[in-house]
Amino acid sequence: SKNLQGLTPLMLAVDQRKLDLVQALVAGGANLNQDSYMPGETALVRAVNARSHEAMMVLLEGGAELHRLD
Repeated sequence: SKNLQGLTPLMLAVDQRKLDLVQALVAGGANLNQDSYMPGETALVRAVNARSHEAMMVLLEGGAELHRLD
């Protein structure tokens, strides 16, 4: 599900740099490639923009689609 800004719990965890929550959401089957209301804006894109290398690695290892960064 998304909040009013179109952000998923995974995106919010990435934004807040809560790596333990990012890991739990990934392990729990969160949709890693879901866009916010802005097409192409995924949790991985938000992690890249935030320069959160740890979150990027968790997302990529969990199966986030790298080609969506295009």
